Amino acid sequence: MLAAGASRRMGANKLLLMLDGEPLVRRASRRALAAGLEPLVVVLGHESERVQLALADLPCRFAFNASLRAHEQLIAQRARMSAGRHRRGRNHAR
Repeated sequence: MLAAGASRRMGANKLLLMLDGEPLVRRASRRALAAGLEPLVVVLGHESERVQLALADLPCRFAFNASLRAHEQLIAQRARMSAGRHRRGRNHAR
């Protein structure tokens, strides 16, 4: 099960949205397991710790999307560089 998206357009992690009293990712995982899909491998990425907690007592295996971590690090680096340019621009304007 792919549970690695960042839900950027949604504004919140849609996997963790509640549906009938449980996170959507848990509901989907329970149903997959009930249908006999074993082993259930959940691919994690964005907010992986929170997704794992939502699935804590289910017999799931977890894999991590390493490319997502690299992408998030690149975004953070670009934000730092942009903030640095912005600060330098203000200092030169004085």
